[in-house]
Amino acid sequence: AGRSFNRIFIALKEQKIYFTNDQTGDVCSVEANGSDSWAAIKKLKNQPDITYTEVSLNHTVLPDVYYFDKPIELKKYSYILATQSYSTFTHAFFNDGNDLYSNDESDDTSLTNASGESLTIKESTGEVSYLGKLQTSKKEKENNIFGNTFQYVSRTGSVFGNIRYFSEDDGVVVYQNYVEGFPVFSEDNKSKIQMIVVKDNLRIQTNQTTIQVPIPSDETVLLKNTQDTINDLLNSGVKKEEIKDIQIGYTWEKDKENSQLVNLTPSWYVNYQGSWKSVEDFSRKE
Repeated sequence: AGRSFNRIFIALKEQKIYFTNDQTGDVCSVEANGSDSWAAIKKLKNQPDITYTEVSLNHTVLPDVYYFDKPIELKKYSYILATQSYSTFTHAFFNDGNDLYSNDESDDTSLTNASGESLTIKESTGEVSYLGKLQTSKKEKENNIFGNTFQYVSRTGSVFGNIRYFSEDDGVVVYQNYVEGFPVFSEDNKSKIQMIVVKDNLRIQTNQTTIQVPIPSDETVLLKNTQDTINDLLNSGVKKEEIKDIQIGYTWEKDKENSQLVNLTPSWYVNYQGSWKSVEDFSRKE
């Protein structure tokens, strides 16, 4: 049976690569010495234009999470937006994309077929919701929740830009937009494709508004180190036992002057009580 992991460790002295799962505690390792991949890793490590960030483990809160030991400076970004047509999603999500029926009694786009599949796009927010039967992967080794859901993502092509696997919890699989190695968080299911699998049924939630073309910016944001960020959260009343994870992400913000632009601002995000929230969300509640 296949195993999932969410962290890779490269042990240079041992010349091993470790694959770990924080939730289950599973650890797998492979000998890398002498392989072409190991030679490439050593070459990459010594590149003069690569910078490294000091991190540490085994803290009181989230002992398995690497903490940034120093403040980290990140760029802001702006992106030109695009609005995807309903055909993008019928092509990617429907088992049978022929003979679709539309409901003209609503401002929202609503499509169904004889097999019972349905797609709805909200006029006010651009939210996309698909309901249907889960297709299993044709490749036996990929016939699991990850392979079965990723095939839908792959059929969207490049319309979502850089999108990666983000998380899985009790049948809910999330694929998220990433910018410069960090996930993008937003409202109305923008910047992500969320799959909810219940037995052989599938619900997909996403948004027809996607980021497309980056616009250069010289603005930067200096974020506190991880420990100081967690201290701020605890001082604001956050319960440490409810903090499940913490990481840096980009916040999707509408441009006030141009509706075709979105501004992405780096911020700390915490997985608190089952959902990801920016640290600013907690300070606004004070």
